[in-house]
Amino acid sequence: MVSAEQKDRITEAIAAEVRAKRGLRGISCDELADRADLSQPAMASIERAEREIEMSELYRICSVLDIEPSDLLQAAQNALRNDQA
Repeated sequence: MVSAEQKDRITEAIAAEVRAKRGLRGISCDELADRADLSQPAMASIERAEREIEMSELYRICSVLDIEPSDLLQAAQNALRNDQA
């Protein structure tokens, strides 16, 4: 079972990875939101780790960023491993 603290760390890791991948591609938060069919406030709250990302959002964001969902999930897994080390 995942603790509330671990959920927060997962959310933060995914948010950081989305920001990093978006930055590498030179896409603004607004542009990513538009292309992923998300509202700008929703995209901003995902990037600030204010809420957990939904699976459908994860797939749409990854499609725009041309990455696999596993890339974001791996970042979350790595964050949890680092917390345990």
